[in-house]
Amino acid sequence: MEPSIDQLNYWQQLSSNLIKQITVALEVTNGYYFIKELNRQNVLVSIRHSDATATEVGRVVQLGAKQCTHL
Repeated sequence: MEPSIDQLNYWQQLSSNLIKQITVALEVTNGYYFIKELNRQNVLVSIRHSDATATEVGRVVQLGAKQCTHL
């Protein structure tokens, strides 16, 4: 599923803001914007297995990604 800030906000509302970690493929449409929003909401960002380049990974680390899933 493509990242959706509206969907994230809906899930956060349903869960009383209990979502604390999400794994994201950063090369998907709107991935960078989604990661920025996750960080704004203090949700830990984990980069999932992806086709991202080292430059792209470096960019999301600067945006606040803290870990990798399925490296």
